[in-house]
Amino acid sequence: MLAIAAGAAWGFAAVADRMSEGESHGIDRAIVMGLRGAGDPSNPIGPHWFAVIARDVTALGGVAVLSLVSLAVLAYVLLRACSSCALRPGLSPTRERGSLHS
Repeated sequence: MLAIAAGAAWGFAAVADRMSEGESHGIDRAIVMGLRGAGDPSNPIGPHWFAVIARDVTALGGVAVLSLVSLAVLAYVLLRACSSCALRPGLSPTRERGSLHS
């Protein structure tokens, strides 16, 4: 399990390094231009409703939506009378205090 976590952290760091140096710009541009019409690059290919759905899904990663979802989850956990779980999100409510080893 530790090896998987270390590998994931290393992979994330490698991708973040390339992103910060701008090495992925060419690939990103090729993907975006591949999803555009050849005659008019400002017009995405596909039906109009698909572009609307893609925009809406992208907006779900915004600060407002993530904050609201986080607050809703916190309220749910608190309302379930498990305030210790809300304060310690890494612990499962079914684990006992003395047996935290998985």
